[in-house]
Formats: sequence, C-alpha cells, structure tokens
Amino acid sequence: MTEYGLGAARALAETAAVGTVGTLLLLAVLAPRTALLADLTRTDRVRRAAGSWAAVWAMATVLQLLLASSELVGLSVPELLGSGQLGAVLLTPPGRALISTALVAVIVAAGARSTSWAVAPILLVLAVLGLVPSLLTGHATHGDSPALALAGVVLHVPAVALWGGGLLAVVVHLRRWPDVLAVALPRFSAAAGYCYGLVLLSGVLMVMSRLPEPGQLLSTPYGRLVLAKVAVLVVLGVFGLLHRRRTVQAATQGRPRALLRLGAVELLLMATAIGLGAGLATTAPPV
Repeated sequence: MTEYGLGAARALAETAAVGTVGTLLLLAVLAPRTALLADLTRTDRVRRAAGSWAAVWAMATVLQLLLASSELVGLSVPELLGSGQLGAVLLTPPGRALISTALVAVIVAAGARSTSWAVAPILLVLAVLGLVPSLLTGHATHGDSPALALAGVVLHVPAVALWGGGLLAVVVHLRRWPDVLAVALPRFSAAAGYCYGLVLLSGVLMVMSRLPEPGQLLSTPYGRLVLAKVAVLVVLGVFGLLHRRRTVQAATQGRPRALLRLGAVELLLMATAIGLGAGLATTAPPV
C-alpha cells in the first residue's frame, strides 16, 4: 500500500492544489468583477469549487503524510499508528512541511466560504505559498548545485499550478458563461505564455543541478523521466500556440467549442506532466 499509494496520494494532492490555485486565479484575476457580481449564483458555484479543491488537497496531503511516514520508518500504516513512532516522524523536516501544506489547504478551504471580494487574492497567494514547503525537503533541492535547484523548483511548481489550474478553471466554469469568457480567456492566454516560459527556464535549472552529464538523460531512470516530461511540455507548447492563434478569438466571439476540445486534450497532457513530476519527486537523481 505504501509503495504504490504514496505516488498516488502525491499526484492527487498536487492535482487538487492545481485545481485550488486555478479556481482562485479565476476569481481573483481572470474574471471581471462586474460580471461576477451580475451572476452571483455562478460566482458562488466557482467559490464552492475552490473550497472543494482545497478540502481534497488537505485530505490527500494528510494521506501522503501517513504514507511518507510509513516509508521512512519501514512499517505499514496500521503498524506505524500502533507503534507510537508517528509523533517523532512528524517532527522531521518532511513531516513539518506536509503538515504546513495541509494547514494551508484547510485555511483556504474555510476561507473560500467567504463572500468578501478581498479574500480571493489573499487565498490565491496563500495557496501558492502552500505549494512551497514540500518542495524544500524532497529530491528537488538536492544535487551538486542546491541553490540552483532551489531557484528552479520554487519557480517551476507555482508556474505549473497557475498555468494548469487556470486552464482547468476556464474550461470547467466558463464554457457556458460567454460574457466572462470573452474577458478571462485573453487574460489567461497572456498569463499562460509567461508561465510556460517559467516552466521551461526552471526545468532547465533543475536538470542542470542534478544531471551534470548529458548521457545521464538516457542511462538513468531519473533522466528518462525528465525526457518524458520534456516531450509533454513541447506538445503543450504547440497546443498553446494553437490556442493563441485559433481558439482565443473564436471563443471571445461566442464559439467556445474549439476551446473545449483543445483544452480537454491539453488538460490530459498536463495531468500526465503532473504524474511525471510526482515520479520525479520520488525518484532519487544520479549520485
């Protein structure tokens, strides 16, 4: 259960975090406030979605904490809970990081119930900050150049969350909300371009810090996972160009069908990239 469950719990937590960040991005930045005020029923639905994503994020992080503790101690979860060692494991840096992330997710889930417009930007910043603690304790910041790896990972994960989460929120919540889509989609398209650039730049920094020899891309499991993620990112870049050239203008003119088709495939590719990222986080880079 620990061996296979830890990767699944990590992927679920990261997916829920992406959904949380993207939905809050829609409320705080992408959607015009006048349109949100004009349709409070749909606005409340989006707000509840942000709270639900955050609740799943919190529960998946707690599950990840139990499974990671099981892996660290070498006992199954039931044995760990009965051994009295869990408290000591929670005081380790990875344990404290996951507890911090879970607390942030709980706060965001509770705050999403508020109807105050000032809350959404605060919750968005808090959710992005909640991604950081776990990044500082895994393999991501190890290697010959830890400072370079740290800079890369702190840029990489928030950019992915804003990009993937924003697309998810636009496709799910705005496909039948044309007046908001006409404003939010061009805003998201511009933001997605910057996020894509940050993802590529930060990815290069992290690979440079952990794979000093190019041959390790093919000769090590870690390197092959990197190549698979690069391939997915290249395809996502092509989809981004298609969005900018074709679907943005069509969607703003009341024809969102192309956006839905292309966006659905793009979300599947992003989910694949998140899964590969979870695999990278649990795979030690070459010594």
